[in-house]
Amino acid sequence: MPTSYRTYAGSGIVTFRDGYAVDAPFSIECRTNAQMEITIIVQDLQTAVNVHRRMLQSASLRGQGGTPPARITVSSLTLYGVTKSSGEASRFRFLPSDNGELRITGQSLPRTGVVTAKFGLINFLLPNSIHARLSGRFFNFDPLGNYSMFEQKLSTGEPEVTTEVTIVCTPSDLKSLDRTMRDVTLLLSFAAGTYISIAYADVLLNNVVIATVIRHEKFLDYYDRVPVIDIRIHPGHLQFFLQGSFDHYQTLKKKLRLDLALEYCIMAKSATYLDIKFVVIFIALESLLTRLQNHIPRKETGWIETFFTRLKRAWTFLGKEKPQSLVLVRLQKALEYYSLNDRSGVSAASPSNGSPNYAKIRNWLVHGGKFPKNVNPLQVTYSALDTYQRLLLAILGYRDFYIDCSVQPFATRIVD
Repeated sequence: MPTSYRTYAGSGIVTFRDGYAVDAPFSIECRTNAQMEITIIVQDLQTAVNVHRRMLQSASLRGQGGTPPARITVSSLTLYGVTKSSGEASRFRFLPSDNGELRITGQSLPRTGVVTAKFGLINFLLPNSIHARLSGRFFNFDPLGNYSMFEQKLSTGEPEVTTEVTIVCTPSDLKSLDRTMRDVTLLLSFAAGTYISIAYADVLLNNVVIATVIRHEKFLDYYDRVPVIDIRIHPGHLQFFLQGSFDHYQTLKKKLRLDLALEYCIMAKSATYLDIKFVVIFIALESLLTRLQNHIPRKETGWIETFFTRLKRAWTFLGKEKPQSLVLVRLQKALEYYSLNDRSGVSAASPSNGSPNYAKIRNWLVHGGKFPKNVNPLQVTYSALDTYQRLLLAILGYRDFYIDCSVQPFATRIVD
């Protein structure tokens, strides 16, 4: 069952898109399944009828609540349900729209000095605290409870707020810090093998919370069966990964769409069926390699070598020689450029003897609906995943310990 990690109450005005407004007490419950439910209580029957007529219409909430009083706003929400309460009272339930966010503001931010930002993370399971220096600031990651207790809760599949990140910064840095935390959580998700989300962001001044933002975002089930970094036994490896990869990620994020590349990897791991998992990995690899071809410098060749290269292409075009898969050619170049050994046992060179390779397996799955008979589905799927992960780690500049998922049981190796 999803649990509540924040609750708020107060009184305010709900204004619908058509301008109709109702003044009523409200309560807000933020749950670990990503639902943020806003409830208002309407006593007057005619008012209740008017509200009910606006079912599924967008609205906004402005009000006050808490001690000391704070401004509470939800920028965009939608009425989706109503239940009768005691007497003539009606309870109306709202959910935030896609871009809706809950803001609680106790006092204005100071213009100077320092504040403390705290981010609550969903599904990030740490045995001990770690500290990383990113973009010139220290990020302190602290578990919010007992590791074994959280592990047992997460094993049921329900998301949970498990870790809090604390950063000291200036008020003017808060906006850029929010973007930085989104990049950090994506890198953490890739490293941990499960999707990690930001549940809340608090701003503290002199140890007092003066502002909070809670977004209506995706919280996915916990899944850590294929991590990239050994967080459980060696959490220090995660610190090295974050500090070593963050600047590379910032530099190459837009050019190579590394955000998309990392999300693909996390999605592939959460897929239940091996055929879906393999196809997602192949699409991710193909997408990344397409962008890499403009990033990897081309080798300078003499006119004789260029002539024979063009002659070979013409020969292939005329059908005299079976063409190689473009994806596998690009993969081989990328592995060579980043000095990565291909331990997968699946040929990247598409040899003429018909040995299985990623491109052929992809074609069998897409057009035939199943793996080839001479291929071990588990082996080739996790071999492809390992190749993709090592390539991502090399692009991110990480050459330390990682978990090799191409072997059973998984083994800790150096990226090479």
